[in-house]
Amino acid sequence: MTKGFGFVTVVEGEPDIFIPRGDTMSAMDGDEVELVITESADSYRQRSATGRLSKLFNGIRLKW
Repeated sequence: MTKGFGFVTVVEGEPDIFIPRGDTMSAMDGDEVELVITESADSYRQRSATGRLSKLFNGIRLKW
């Protein structure tokens, strides 16, 4: 995540959760993470939910 932000896929086929700069815990593509939703999705504005990472599980890989 060289730009400092990222997206988490929670359920395949559902919208990803946006993780802003400063809330990524330096997670990398493929890391398994636990997150907290900080802002609900807004379909009117076409914005996905926003969250922050609360736990990073090193060595366990999922799609980031």
